[in-house]
Amino acid sequence: MTTTMIDAMHSYVRSIPPGTKKVAGYVTGTPDVQWTAEDWNAFPDAGHVRIDQSYDLVQLAPVVDVEGGTASPALAAQIAKARLDAGETYAGVYASGDTVPLVAEAMNALGVPLTKVDLWLANWNLSDAEAGALLGTVMNGFTIRAVQWASPTSNPDTPVPGSGLTLKQANVDLSVTQDAWHAYTPPVAPPGPYRHLTTAGQTIAELAASRNTEPATLLARCVHDYTAADLAILVNAALPEGLPWYSDKP
Repeated sequence: MTTTMIDAMHSYVRSIPPGTKKVAGYVTGTPDVQWTAEDWNAFPDAGHVRIDQSYDLVQLAPVVDVEGGTASPALAAQIAKARLDAGETYAGVYASGDTVPLVAEAMNALGVPLTKVDLWLANWNLSDAEAGALLGTVMNGFTIRAVQWASPTSNPDTPVPGSGLTLKQANVDLSVTQDAWHAYTPPVAPPGPYRHLTTAGQTIAELAASRNTEPATLLARCVHDYTAADLAILVNAALPEGLPWYSDKP
């Protein structure tokens, strides 16, 4: 399975439909290029691919841009090595086919294992299906995880998925990626117990249903987890008439 990814500069982030499953943006660059925290937060349920187009080793982002006068192959190799040496399990580069051999040569010169460097290939001469067919294949030692196949220049009239705009109007790029590559990972809630406060009129059945459990299970959990402060509230709370309770004595 594959996932469509949309990338853009900061100036055009609002052209990316909110429901997009995977987005890519820059963590370095001029203000019109670099994404802000607000930009990333606009896609809370999407996979995030962070791109570094800088000229130093500051960011060590998951993907280094080696196109259009950004990072050189040598710098991309240095960033990949520094990232892996820091304990990350992978690095990544964005490059076109004619640049990939130069990046591989630079990586090999530094002893960077190419099997740990993901390739986001730029090839604007492909269809979506043709780009998807390249995923998982190997080019110059790199495994292709994503292929950017459409840009405002190469495919000006291609519609942006989930939008009424074309690529030229939106000024965004389209890529096809492996599902697992930078996929969205839902946050894992810390283990309970979680303390809640009732509102007037709530019933035990309603409380249990709100947590997808049975009333008896909910009551047993509460008895187990009540703190001294909780009990102080309970022992002084006025009870409704007719509420059953139990004891060991008649």
